[in-house]
Amino acid sequence: VPAWSGEAISRSDELSEAVLKLQKVTMLALRRQRDPRRLLTEGYGLSRPIAESVARFMEQHVAESFEVPGPNRIMMEQIVGGVTTYMVTTCRGRAFNMTLGYFFAGIASANEIQVHEISFDENGFLIKMSDDVDPAAFPAVFKANDHRKVIERYLVDTQLFIKRFKEVAGRSLIIPRRIGADEVSPQQFQQKADALLKSHRAMKNSLLMKEVYNEIFHSDLDLIGLNSFVAEVVEGSSRILHTRVKVPSPIGMNLYMSAFEDLLSMRTRAYLIKDIDPEILRRLLGQRALATELDVDQVKNYYDEKVSIPKNSETLLDLMEMGGGLDKNHGNPLYKSKLDGIEPEKIREWVRELIKNDEIVRVNNTGHEGVDGKWYSQRMGDIHGTLGVLSSHHADELEDLRELYLGGLTYDVSNKYSDTEAVSWESRDLSDPHECLRVKVVDLLGSEGPHTLDELVERLPFPKVMIENILHELEVRNIVTIGFYRQTDEGEFILRVDEHYITGGEEEVITYRNLQNLLLMKSFKQFDDPLQALEGHVMIQKMHELLHRVKDFRFADWKDMKHDNDVVMGRLLHNRIGYTKKNQIPLLLGLRPEPWIGDMEAKLMTKIPVNENVTRAQVLIDIPRDDDSKHIFNRAKYALNNMERQLLHVKQYEEMPERKRSLSLFHRVLDVYQPMNFDDAIEELVKRIGPVKRYTLGWYVSRSGDHLEDALRRLTDLGKITKVMALQPGLTDFYCVPEDVSKVKKRIREDRQMRIMTQSDPFCSRFIQEVRYVLKQGWYYPVFKGVDPVGRILMYKVNDYLEIKDIHIPHAYLDEFVEQFDRLLNNYRDTLVEIAVLTNFNGENISEARDETKRAFERIGFQCIGDGQRMIRGGVMDPRPAKEATRVLFYNHHMHQQTRSENETVAVRLLNEV
Repeated sequence: VPAWSGEAISRSDELSEAVLKLQKVTMLALRRQRDPRRLLTEGYGLSRPIAESVARFMEQHVAESFEVPGPNRIMMEQIVGGVTTYMVTTCRGRAFNMTLGYFFAGIASANEIQVHEISFDENGFLIKMSDDVDPAAFPAVFKANDHRKVIERYLVDTQLFIKRFKEVAGRSLIIPRRIGADEVSPQQFQQKADALLKSHRAMKNSLLMKEVYNEIFHSDLDLIGLNSFVAEVVEGSSRILHTRVKVPSPIGMNLYMSAFEDLLSMRTRAYLIKDIDPEILRRLLGQRALATELDVDQVKNYYDEKVSIPKNSETLLDLMEMGGGLDKNHGNPLYKSKLDGIEPEKIREWVRELIKNDEIVRVNNTGHEGVDGKWYSQRMGDIHGTLGVLSSHHADELEDLRELYLGGLTYDVSNKYSDTEAVSWESRDLSDPHECLRVKVVDLLGSEGPHTLDELVERLPFPKVMIENILHELEVRNIVTIGFYRQTDEGEFILRVDEHYITGGEEEVITYRNLQNLLLMKSFKQFDDPLQALEGHVMIQKMHELLHRVKDFRFADWKDMKHDNDVVMGRLLHNRIGYTKKNQIPLLLGLRPEPWIGDMEAKLMTKIPVNENVTRAQVLIDIPRDDDSKHIFNRAKYALNNMERQLLHVKQYEEMPERKRSLSLFHRVLDVYQPMNFDDAIEELVKRIGPVKRYTLGWYVSRSGDHLEDALRRLTDLGKITKVMALQPGLTDFYCVPEDVSKVKKRIREDRQMRIMTQSDPFCSRFIQEVRYVLKQGWYYPVFKGVDPVGRILMYKVNDYLEIKDIHIPHAYLDEFVEQFDRLLNNYRDTLVEIAVLTNFNGENISEARDETKRAFERIGFQCIGDGQRMIRGGVMDPRPAKEATRVLFYNHHMHQQTRSENETVAVRLLNEV
C-alpha cells in the first residue's frame, strides 16, 4: 500500500456503521437463500449495476466463508505458509484499524516478536511478524486497561510519530522554519529535529513527547472506538474470530486489491509482481486469472495474423523484417507455418528479386553459429550481425552492452552474388549494441507474443541481468508491459500495443516510438542556410540548435544571421526569447490573444515609428529621469517590458564599427504585421511540430484553453488536422496533419546519429521529462543517439575557456561521441573560446579512465597536463620550468640593468609588472 495513503482522512463512524449493516443484511439474505439484488435495489435504492456487483462480491465470499465483520465481531485471518501474516478485517475505518494494528504490534513487540510490515486501509490491516501471536492473550491485556501504554511503546519507533514530532516542534517554534528573512533548509530542519527527538526520548516527563502522543491519539487514531470495543470484549458481547486460511476471504482481500491496483499503475511493476504469492495472484486477477478473455489458441492466432503469408518478394521482406533470417535452404522455424505451402523455387525467385534490389544481405564471421550464413533484411542484418559479434566477445560478463568498447570489432556482409550464393564480402562496423538488443527484444515480443523472462533469456545469448535491464528500460519508456496472458505462474512481457488489442481495446493505436522518430525526422530536417531553418521552425533560441539542422553551419555564421535585416529577436512564445524571420511574425501573433495596451505603453509606442528602427534611448527620450520623477521612469521601464512580452515590438541587431557589442534596435510590430487567423495558425503549428498532444500545444498558444479546444474541434471537423492515438501509458490523443498519419504508421529504419544538444533544443524540450528521468541531474548538454538520451556533458564557459567538469557517455559510443564533441569544440573557436579543460569521465577522474578513453580524447587534441589529473586542449601544452621562465624574463627585459639585484629570483620580485 503506497505511503501517501496514510495521509487520507479516515471515513466517518456513521459510514462505517452503514457498511457493516449492509454486509449484515446482505449476508442474512444469502443465508436464507434469497436473492440480495431485490433488497439492494428496492430497499437501499442502489442502481442495478452497483447492486449486481455488491451481490456478486458477497456471493463469492459466501462460497468460502459465512463469517463477516459486524458491529460486535472482527475477522482475524492467519495466512498459512511463509512469513507469519495476519489479515484483520474490521470495516470500521482507517483510524480504528491503525489503533488496533499498533496495539497488535505493541503486544508482539512486548513478547519479543519482530514486526516486519504493517499496512492499513479503511476496512482492515495486514501485519507480518517473525512469529505467531496468541489472540487468547488479548482479553487479559484488555482487562488490565493497559492498551494505551502498549500502543505508546510501539508508536515511538514509527514513522508516524517522527512525522508528528517534527510538525509539533516546528509549530511550537522550537525548531523554526524561518529565521528572520532566511529560510531554514529541509536538511537543517531534519538534522535539528533528529537531535531534538533523541534528547526528548531520553527525558522522563517531556512535555513535547506528551503533546505528540496527544496529537496522534486525537487526530490519527480512534482511541474511543478501541476503548468501546475493548469494553465489549471484556463483557463478552464482542469477539475476535481467529481462523487459519491459505488465501484470505474475498472481504479480507480488500487490502491486497487496493495494493495491487497501485502496483499495476506503476511504470516498473515487473519487479513487484514477481514477489506476490501465486495463489493470491489468481484471486486478485479473478476467476479468469488472465488479463485477456482470449484463450491460448486465440492469442496465437492474433500474432499469426499480424503478418500474412508471403505472395511476392515484398511480403517476404515484411516477414523477414519481423525477426530471424533465412538459412541456406531459405527456411526458418519461426516462419514455418507461413512458408510451408510455398514451393522452394518460388521462394528462391523472390530471394533473387530482393538481392537484385539490394534489400537483403548475408551475414558472416560474427562468431555465432545461429547467425552466420543466413539471409537478413538490411535492418535485421545490422542487428543480428552486431549481436552475433557481441555474444562471442565476453558480453556475458557485462550488465549493459554499452559498457563494451566496440573499437576494431567488425563482421562481414555480402556485396556480390552468383545467383543466390554470396561470392564477395565486405567488413562492416558494429551498430549501436544497446539499440540492436532493444529492437531484437521488441521484434521478438511483437512477432511471437508474450514471453516470460526465463523464455527470453533462453532465446537470447546474453546474461539474465542484461535482459532484465533492457526490459526495465522498455517498461519505463512505455514500450513493454507485464501481465498474465497465457498462464499465471510467472509474469509475461508483452508489447503495450499488443496488450491493448488482446485485452479488448478497439481503438487503433500507433507505436509511441514511431511517433518520436517522425518528430526527430521533422525536427532535424537539413536546410542549406540558417534563414531557411528559421522558416522551418517556430523559433530558434541558441546557435547550437542550428548545428545539426543547417548544412555546414558554424558558430561564426550566427553573428551574420543575427545582423540580417530579415531576422528579429523577441519574446516570441509566452515569455521565451528566440529568433525568427519577419515573415513568421503573423503566425506568432495568431497564436496570441489581443494585446492589452495601457497609457504608458501607448505613449512609448508613438516613439517607435513604422519601418524605422530606434534605440532604447530614443524610445525613452521624453521620460524624465530626475529624482522626483523616478516613479515615472520605473513605470516606463515596466511598460517597455510589457510591450516586449506582448510582442508589440521586437529587436534587431546592427553591427557597429569599432564596437565589440552589436547595437540593439526596436522594430515595431503593432499595426505593421497582421495576425494570422487563429485556426490557420493552429493548422500551421500542428504541421510543423505535430504529432502533438493537446497539453503540449499550451507551450505555444497564449490564448485560453476553450479557444484552443474550439479551434481544434473545427479543424478536425474540416479534415485539416486529425488525431492519432498512442499508449502513454493510457490512450493519449496526438494531433497531426493527415499526411503525417501514414508516416507515423510506417516501419522505418531509425536515425541513430549522435547529436550533442542543449536543454532548449526544440526536440529535447518536447521530451524534457523523459530526458530528466534518464539523465538524472548535472547536465547542461544532453547527448542523444537517435531519439534516446544516452549521455550528458557538464560543461560551461569560464571567461575565455571551457570547463568540462564531467562527461557521461557509454563506452560503446566513445568513438562516435569524440567525433561530435570535436565538432562542437571546433565551433567554439569561432566565439574565441579555444581552450577546453577536461576533469572527469563517467564520474571518475580522467587519470583513472581506460586507456582507450584517453586515446580517444587525445585523437581530438587533448593532452594530460601536470600530474595527469586533467586534460587540456588548446593553449600552452608544454609549460617550461619556473627557473627557465625566470631566466627568459631576466634576459628579455634587461632586469639586471634596472634592479642591480644579486640573482634573477630577487629581480623578478622587485619588478612591478610581475
